[in-house]
Amino acid sequence: MATEQELQLLRRAVERGLATQDQADSLLADIEAIEALGTTVDVAELMIKKQLCTKHQLDMLLAEPKPLSPETVAPPKPAEPKPPEPMPAADGAQGTVGGFQIISRVGRGGMGVVFKATQLSMDRTVALKILAPKLVKNKTYVERFLREARSAAKLSHPNIVGGIDAGHDKGYYYLAMQFVDGESLGKQLQREGVMDEPAALKIALQIASALEYVHETGGFVHRDVKPDNILITKDGTAKLADLGLAKSTEDDAAMTRIGSAIGTPEYLSPEQARGEASIDTRSDIYSLGATLYHMLAGAPPFSGPTPSVILSKHVNEAPIPPRRKNPKVSLAADAIIMKMLEKDRDRRYKSPTELIADLECAIGGKELVHARRLHLHTAGSDSRISERIAHRSKQKDSTPYIIGGVVAAVAAAVIIGGIIILPRRPPGGTGANDKPTGPDQAEVQALQLEANATEALDAAQARASADANDFKKIVERFQDIAAAYPSTRAGKAADILVNTWRTKWLDAADARFQMTRAEARGLIDKKRFGAAVKLIETFPEGLLTKQVQQKQKTAIAEIEKQADAACDEIQAKARGLADKGEYDEAINALNVASQMGMEKITQQAQTLIDGMRARRQAEAEKAAQAAIKLLAKRDDSLLGPLSSREYATASELVRKASADDAYEAVRKELDGRAALTGALEAFWKMANEGARKLIGSNEVVEGQTGKVVDIKDGRIFVDMGAIQVPVNMRTVTARRLSLLAGHACKAN
Repeated sequence: MATEQELQLLRRAVERGLATQDQADSLLADIEAIEALGTTVDVAELMIKKQLCTKHQLDMLLAEPKPLSPETVAPPKPAEPKPPEPMPAADGAQGTVGGFQIISRVGRGGMGVVFKATQLSMDRTVALKILAPKLVKNKTYVERFLREARSAAKLSHPNIVGGIDAGHDKGYYYLAMQFVDGESLGKQLQREGVMDEPAALKIALQIASALEYVHETGGFVHRDVKPDNILITKDGTAKLADLGLAKSTEDDAAMTRIGSAIGTPEYLSPEQARGEASIDTRSDIYSLGATLYHMLAGAPPFSGPTPSVILSKHVNEAPIPPRRKNPKVSLAADAIIMKMLEKDRDRRYKSPTELIADLECAIGGKELVHARRLHLHTAGSDSRISERIAHRSKQKDSTPYIIGGVVAAVAAAVIIGGIIILPRRPPGGTGANDKPTGPDQAEVQALQLEANATEALDAAQARASADANDFKKIVERFQDIAAAYPSTRAGKAADILVNTWRTKWLDAADARFQMTRAEARGLIDKKRFGAAVKLIETFPEGLLTKQVQQKQKTAIAEIEKQADAACDEIQAKARGLADKGEYDEAINALNVASQMGMEKITQQAQTLIDGMRARRQAEAEKAAQAAIKLLAKRDDSLLGPLSSREYATASELVRKASADDAYEAVRKELDGRAALTGALEAFWKMANEGARKLIGSNEVVEGQTGKVVDIKDGRIFVDMGAIQVPVNMRTVTARRLSLLAGHACKAN
């Protein structure tokens, strides 16, 4: 059960005009039903989900310090009955109630749960509605449930969901009804939007036939005709359901809460909105007219941010003809709907029978019988002004009064711009016998001003519906109307809508900014700081508020701070690498900073990169100069071995220099010297090999001929008879060395 704090929250919502008493009762019933199934409920979250209030309005309610009177919402506490057995569970649950076998759950409403079940005695499928267990303690809900059972039992019509059985079993009140294999008109409209006129008129004709039967048979008033209470079978038959609010015109007046609106706000008649006790079938005709309007125009005739605003419109505002919203609507259908939606019930169809006659004419393409051409106006305010003058003249001597009961929620909602004043009708009468008084010029001007204001408000609301996300322009339009027509009802309504849309604007802007901030954090994690800043800056203009602009500045400052910290870290790392001479790694690190997308950081990184490249070039040039000097010294050291033909020694000196990093800048020149000394060393080896071919041959030494006997340690030994004369090969001419090397090549 809802806690006392949660009940206080609901009471505040009712007393502040955010919800009607009936909506609060329905919400409590939902809570009872959900908890009966073993599920806990967050009342605040459910209030938002059921659109009783926005999150911003809920926060304002929670911030209020004073508790409200408990009798506003809390249901009565009757004597505790015997507790029922556990409620049948969800789909697939097993169990029986009153001879009905539960198959599956098909829906849940404000008063209980509807199951698909089998009537065991007849072996047929039925819809079994069970009153929520905790509502069994509430006499009001029990009486309403039993009233639906009694109403269903009295009625048998092809366009009414028929009752089969009702009773009390295992602690449960149940009602077995005809099972309709199809869907509600409400779901169909959610899916399709606007319906084709022939199909819509046929549905309206069938429901009108049901209302005719209900009215003539039992004198019942349904009081809650709406798309969700019209079921469409698979073969297209329309059936009127949910007789929980139905009341005989002869029932005890105590069953109606005088001054309270009972029904669904979007489809409620003006007399229901005023909480009048005397409600007849013309109220159902109005609700069916609002339903037919929804089918052909794509939305109910009136909408608003709260139920109180919608109720106020039903009482005070003329609906925009459906043909203006949907040019495909025929003149006949437009006329029928506008007659059904007359504020004065005496000007509506007097009975469903009259409505059926005109619907059949419209379907058959014939001239309408009851709807007048006056209702065929689709543009211009002259006809509206004329009607208002006539209506005002009839009521000129009437005494004004302030709406009471739940409809006082309307007055509370409009009290910011002025209390809604409605004409009181004498008890039991309609004012039809009052003597008319002609309008004066001031009244005509006032009505003209009101008509202009209403037309401007209608246009602003239509544009708001067409582009509901451009909050800035929507608020500005309503502000302009409130400023231009401050003394009119439409001007005051515009003033209220300014606050309503501003609240929506703030809520939508805050939600969008939170989503944008989350996306920006993802970019920051990837070091894409520039993209994050751009995302924050390019916030949709239609959602931009002063609060969001301040949040933008704060968020961008935080991103820039994070980018600077990341840049400082990268720069420190790059400098460390450069100090170790690892310039390529340092430049690569700085390139990462350049890709952050922040212009200032990119410039800083590029400056550092240019500096490091210059530093590397200077160091390279310095190293080259040093290397050249070293190479010159190395060349000097090579002259001795080369001149004495010690080519192996020269090659070793060059190899040692090649292994020294100090020669890196003159690597090319050093490689050339290595190639030269290597070639000379190879040539010297080949000459030595060729000299060995001379052993045994004669050789002339200093004019004397001798025989070559040995080659050793670079010397040729020649036997001159008495002595062996050594000849150093390093003294042999280059031509002779070439010949010797040639001998080695031939031998190989």
